[in-house]
Amino acid sequence: MIFKCAYLILGCALSSLKEYEAFSHCAPQQVHLSLTDNVDSMYVTWASNYRCEGKGIVKYWESDNSPATNASQNVVKVDQYLHVDEGNTTRTRMGYTFRTKMTYLKPNMTYNYVVGIFKKPQKVVWSKKFKFKTFPTDVNWTPTILLLADMGTDNAQAWPFIVEDALKSVDVIIHIGDFAYDLDRYIGHNGDRFMNMIEPVASQIPYMPVPGNHEGHVNFSEYFNRFTTSGPRSLFYSIDVGPFHLVMLNSAFYFKVKYGFDQILTQYNWLRKDLEKANKSRKQQKWVITFAHRAMYTTSKDKIKGPQPERIRVGFDHFPGFEKLFYENNVDACFWGHEHNYERFYPIYNYIYNISENKNVYENFEGIPHFIVGNAGAREPLTPFDKIHPPWSAVRKSSYGYAKLTNLNSTTLYLRAYGIHKLNYTRFLMDHVTIKY
Repeated sequence: MIFKCAYLILGCALSSLKEYEAFSHCAPQQVHLSLTDNVDSMYVTWASNYRCEGKGIVKYWESDNSPATNASQNVVKVDQYLHVDEGNTTRTRMGYTFRTKMTYLKPNMTYNYVVGIFKKPQKVVWSKKFKFKTFPTDVNWTPTILLLADMGTDNAQAWPFIVEDALKSVDVIIHIGDFAYDLDRYIGHNGDRFMNMIEPVASQIPYMPVPGNHEGHVNFSEYFNRFTTSGPRSLFYSIDVGPFHLVMLNSAFYFKVKYGFDQILTQYNWLRKDLEKANKSRKQQKWVITFAHRAMYTTSKDKIKGPQPERIRVGFDHFPGFEKLFYENNVDACFWGHEHNYERFYPIYNYIYNISENKNVYENFEGIPHFIVGNAGAREPLTPFDKIHPPWSAVRKSSYGYAKLTNLNSTTLYLRAYGIHKLNYTRFLMDHVTIKY
């Protein structure tokens, strides 16, 4: 009766620790959502530390219906991969990822879902019930995107505030590189810990990844085995969210060259075609925004016009950087991480910048606004700024935090950056800017 109850009723208590341990071996964990290429579908990904039967299942249904009367389901095979420890490549363990696409979703609808893993051919270990809401198709929809970067399992200072904020008023979360510090640490157990940490939010709101330098171990294997997107191994891709065309790029390609140089040109050629296509769809997606980890502009200590930012900005040898392509294709804003601070730049191109009378309003300008949001809380401390404060840098803040971006209307973007008070650990509005085109 106990096992029958456990399989049929989510959250049913078990009678002994021994039974619980046996049951939990196949229990789903690390459940998270991510966006697909289509508004009527959603990726869901989950994991296990055991292969079990090698099959998983998802059931999903509209929130006002019971799963018994109106449930869709997908059965999926497991993806098996090897965790390789960051410090000792001879230490390995197997990891198991399940991923599938929930399809034929109605717009602006709340869905419930559960994921499961087959422990035996006819026995499924189910997760608890989760929920998410699909996007509306209203052309006047104004989505809010939460932005963070450089957040670990330890010292994740901004995370409690992100959880509270995201569940109230956020449609998509974009993590711009450096997860967990690191996903492969302790043979991947630190990555498991991180993915379980974000599950309460990522199981309800699409959590979109961008690779950083800390994901490069064993050619980004931990990263692409944990996340699911429409791009090749999630290393670079683009998605549409209402009026936004969002472009995720891998800046680590310019530095992790031991895996080859072809990936730089492969990404660049894809980016050129993607931006050209996006410019032809400006009526549907007014805003083209890019995200990559290492910034091409920064005034962090000893990095002003340094070799690392310049490699991203203009390239090296015969490999092109991003800036000229961004400018020629009218990219509206660029977001970065890597530096563990918050910095906002005046619209800029090739170090030619436009200072506005009101530094909280950008209007009638040339160049592209840039933002660094690498202050969510990393293993390392906050990054100090250089003593020199160049005029193209509008705002510099050494505080933990995160940011939110929304479109107020068809001509106006609005960004809010939040900081965390050191003394009383409360959130405050650290910076805001209105961008008018």
